[in-house]
Amino acid sequence: MKRSVMEKLFATHHDAFVENIAHRFRSTGQFLPQSLHNHACIKDGSATILEDPDYFHLAVGMFDQWTSEKVRANLRAAATSSIKLLCVNDLPGLEQYCGNARDWLEQAIGLAPNDGLAGLVALGGVRSAQ
Repeated sequence: MKRSVMEKLFATHHDAFVENIAHRFRSTGQFLPQSLHNHACIKDGSATILEDPDYFHLAVGMFDQWTSEKVRANLRAAATSSIKLLCVNDLPGLEQYCGNARDWLEQAIGLAPNDGLAGLVALGGVRSAQ
């Protein structure tokens, strides 16, 4: 995100930003500042639209929709240099598919020695999509 864009948005929509940060915990009434930033950049023509996303999002319930092959492929792709962000919203769900998910994630982000992420092939208990 560009700081200058956020500064301008904050100045223009000061009260909305103050209200947005007033919640002690997340609330469904909050907006996502990064989305506001992205829309402002699209509007002013400064956005770069990627053909392929550079992030990977593991949302709650997604595992019920994917085959084991798709889970493996997506997790392997998430560990490549082309993916800048991996968001896991359902770690317990991931651990159902990959018992060593925490170890694998530590390797993928560089907190543990990288054994080539070989542990990823040990996706136990993966359910196939119905």
